[in-house]
Amino acid sequence: LPMVCYAAVVRWVGHQPFYFHLLNIFLHVLNTLLVYALVRGLAPIESGLAPTPRTHANHGGKGPASSFGVAFIAAALFAAHPVHAQTVNFIGALGDLLCTFFVLIALLVEVQAGRGVWPYAPTSSYWLGPIALAGALLSKELALILPALLVALWAVYFGRSDAPASKIGAMSRRLAPYLVVIAAYVAVRMAVLGYFHKLNNQFSATFYEINLFRIRLAGAYLEKLIWPDGLSMYYAFRPTRSLLQPEVLLSLVVIAGLTVALWHWRRAPIPSGPLAWLGWLWTLLALLPLMNLRAL
Repeated sequence: LPMVCYAAVVRWVGHQPFYFHLLNIFLHVLNTLLVYALVRGLAPIESGLAPTPRTHANHGGKGPASSFGVAFIAAALFAAHPVHAQTVNFIGALGDLLCTFFVLIALLVEVQAGRGVWPYAPTSSYWLGPIALAGALLSKELALILPALLVALWAVYFGRSDAPASKIGAMSRRLAPYLVVIAAYVAVRMAVLGYFHKLNNQFSATFYEINLFRIRLAGAYLEKLIWPDGLSMYYAFRPTRSLLQPEVLLSLVVIAGLTVALWHWRRAPIPSGPLAWLGWLWTLLALLPLMNLRAL
C-alpha cells in the first residue's frame, strides 16, 4: 500500500519531495483526529457498558466536558509529541502512518459498536473493522497485534457487563472476522514469499539474557515516550547480562510499578481510570513485536 501511494504521488505531481512530506503530514493530521474521536468515545467509560446519561450524572453532569478535555489533551500530545517527528518527517515511514490510520479506524469502529450496546451492534461494524485491518496489514505487519488490542479494549470496555462465559463468546464472535483476514494475509504471504518468517538467529545470548534485554528495551521505549531526549533513527544497546544492572533494574521497577498502580486505578470512581489502564495495556502490547530479538 505505501508503494501504491508513492506511485500515485509520482504520477500526479512528479518526484518532488515536498508532496511526499505533505502526504505524511496529512496522514498525521488524520491520525490525530482519529485519536481524538477514539479517546472521546472511551473517556466517559468506567468499566461497564457504554456511556449513558446516568454515567455522566454520576460525575456531577461533567461527563461530556470531561470527555472533551481528556480527548483534546490526548490528541494534542499525539500531534505534537517529539517522538513522532521521526515518522512524520521521514518519507520512508509512510507505512507506519498508514498502519496507524487503519488500526485507529478499526479501534474506533469497535468503540462505536460498543456504544450501540455491544455485541448487538450495526451489521456494518462486522466488516468495516476487518477491512481496516486488511489495509493496516498491507501497510505494515505490526498490525498483526490488532486482535490483542481489541481483546484488551473489550475486556476493559465491558469489564462487568456479562458473565465470563457470555463475554468470551461475544468476544470470539467479534474477533472471528479479524482472524479470517489475518489467516488470508498469512496465506498470501507464504504463497508469494514461500515462508512466513526467517529466523536469522544471530543474537548470541542466553534465554535469560534475552529477556533481561527485553526489559531494558521496553524501558528505553518508555523513557523516550516520557522524556523524548536524544532521539535518533537508530539506537544501539550494550548487552544485558545481569538483573542488577541499573538500567535493567530501573526499567523493571518502572514497568511493574506502573502496571500495579494503573491496575488499581482502573476501578477508580473517575472516567480516566479504565482509560489509563487500557492505554497502558495498548502500550505494552504495541511493544511486543519489537521484543523478537531472535529475528535480529
